[in-house]
Amino acid sequence: MKKIYVLLSVSILILVSSCSPKISTHINKTYSPLDAQQNIVVIELENSEPDKSEELGLVKIGDTGFTTQCSYAIVLDKAKKEARKVGGNAIKIIEHKLPSATGSTCHRIMAKILKVEKIENYTPKSAVAKKEKQVPLDDNYAILNIYRPDGVAVSLNYDLHLGDSVICRVKNKFKTTIRINKEGSNVLWAKTEAKSEVPIDIKMGKTYYLRCGTTMGAVIGRPQLELVDNETGKAAFDNIRIPDFKGYKATRNNGYQHFTLFLNGGYSRHTAKVSNRIPQDLKGYVKKLMSGHHFSGNATYYFTKELGLGLEYNLFKSSNSKNNVGLEDPLGNPIYVDINDDLNISFIGPRVSLRFLNYDKSMTFLINASLAYMHYSSDQFAKTGFHSYNQNITGNTMGFSVGIGYDIRLLENVSLGFQVSFIQGALSEFDLNTREKTEVINLKDEKESLNRVDFSVGLKFNI
Repeated sequence: MKKIYVLLSVSILILVSSCSPKISTHINKTYSPLDAQQNIVVIELENSEPDKSEELGLVKIGDTGFTTQCSYAIVLDKAKKEARKVGGNAIKIIEHKLPSATGSTCHRIMAKILKVEKIENYTPKSAVAKKEKQVPLDDNYAILNIYRPDGVAVSLNYDLHLGDSVICRVKNKFKTTIRINKEGSNVLWAKTEAKSEVPIDIKMGKTYYLRCGTTMGAVIGRPQLELVDNETGKAAFDNIRIPDFKGYKATRNNGYQHFTLFLNGGYSRHTAKVSNRIPQDLKGYVKKLMSGHHFSGNATYYFTKELGLGLEYNLFKSSNSKNNVGLEDPLGNPIYVDINDDLNISFIGPRVSLRFLNYDKSMTFLINASLAYMHYSSDQFAKTGFHSYNQNITGNTMGFSVGIGYDIRLLENVSLGFQVSFIQGALSEFDLNTREKTEVINLKDEKESLNRVDFSVGLKFNI
């Protein structure tokens, strides 16, 4: 039991440490460490280094791959602590990577650690120039710039609140500017399955930037809110391009993706009833064979935004085995048999697809139909005493499939797809293959139903 608790403690420590940013340093020279309360001046990318500054080394704050505590403020604080350790009183940012949808969700920086004479007198030159050019805001209101970069969980939208009021609806790849007419302390918050909030001290004539996003949740994801400095916020805010849907004209590829590849799988259930001619002891066995799983893939080319043609392949598999099944031999004597079945049904053929996209193409509703060649194969094995018997049943027929689907875009070219399909087909005859011979069995009026329902989930790649 003690070992279990030791392992648990180690796991917790690893988990906590992995949530923090990765820190690496390269130090050339050190001075006496500074007090933890000593202010460290941050010299941003566009600002030049002050005169009479000495470079002590480099500090790099990165992402471990599991980092969650990596806002710009936290990253800067980590860099400042490293500067204090070696006696530096300033850091000069030389590289700043913003969070992105397809890469890291963290702010990542590289900075020089500097020791500057009379740092208290330092004023960034570019900041002076900006101040001279800046047009003062009206003192009757404050500006709140809200933005959400393109990212994961693109279909997760939520209301943003300022105190008790909803000020906007936050969507993927979104930005807006709000005027606030009430000064004082308040709270910005949003809620889906969990609540996220950030305090804000509003002062008239000031500009604020709020970065919104999403994090992993138990079911649908959670909102993420972060107040960022004006320089970082403005760069990210200006980088978001919102299409003008009122006067929208399609550009490249007519505004939609032509080719899709959907790889999926899931649960399947045959809809036919078990024949009354099946012995009572085997009815449960046969019912289990009627349920299984499937793997499927389809490729579709859309000639228009809505209509596409393609090719679909589907493979259904199920198996079952049972020992000591009570049966009767041809003379009516009781026998006990061990049996095993492996069932495979493949489906391949052309498909037609209709799709309906929402305005920003983050969600898609689909109606699909396929006409296909179906191949049935069942390997059956029976053993009683010292005797065993093998046979294989095969058959072919034509069938068709209809289904509906719903896609949710995760990344620019990747979606999570859900689909329900009904497949219909029936065997009128089959080949019974044994070690001795092959016999064609004609089912006449009592055809073998292959009808089933498939419930699928998978990834769709859009090109």
